[in-house]
Amino acid sequence: PSINYKPFLMSLVQEHLSDDGAFILGFPNSRWIDGELIYGAKAPNYAYSEMSLLYNDVIFAKKYLQQKKFRVTITGREYIFLTATKIGI
Repeated sequence: PSINYKPFLMSLVQEHLSDDGAFILGFPNSRWIDGELIYGAKAPNYAYSEMSLLYNDVIFAKKYLQQKKFRVTITGREYIFLTATKIGI
């Protein structure tokens, strides 16, 4: 099923996260094809993996959470992890 990512993320933060809550999001950054690890997301119009699809979602979450006064870090390789903790608790 398809998830409308941006409204879903905003709803989670606004309606379900407590004032002193923290957030961890994991984004898959790779997939196995014929025994080979391929990084990036598969775009419908490209024959190769495209990283901008993944980073559009990651950067949206980072900017949104920073606006809500979270300290945000992005780490990882096979999975991209975005961690956010509230500033000034």
